Amino acid sequence: MKRIGIVLLLCMVSALLVAEISPDSYQWMQDSAPEQLYITVLDVSTPFLSCFSSVPVTILAEVIRIQYSETGLEAGDEITITYSHYTPGPGWVGPRPVPILIQGDECPAFLQYVSDTSSYIPAAGGYSFEFLSYEGMF
Repeated sequence: MKRIGIVLLLCMVSALLVAEISPDSYQWMQDSAPEQLYITVLDVSTPFLSCFSSVPVTILAEVIRIQYSETGLEAGDEITITYSHYTPGPGWVGPRPVPILIQGDECPAFLQYVSDTSSYIPAAGGYSFEFLSYEGMF
């Protein structure tokens, strides 16, 4: 009986580790992002063919508006955004994947600068390129 209790407890804990993140957590990530921008996507690069569930993405974007920028970005600056897009399998329960943007998209961007690569990375997970709410919209 004790074994069953331990197994059930481990199952519940492991389910929590891969569960979807609450909207409040995504909102906190957006609000605390070091770069809060509105961008136009100029170019998107992904491998032509990938047999893996994780695909590297490189985006060239132009900054249109700035809500906040720790790196001192200005409207008209071009930036590079890099990240991996994960395609979840059937029955996936977990954090929302960061979407692959399309050339010409105009969207918010909640980012963080990485000096090693001189590029930006998503700072709000799967909601790095869209608003959760219209509050504080720039």
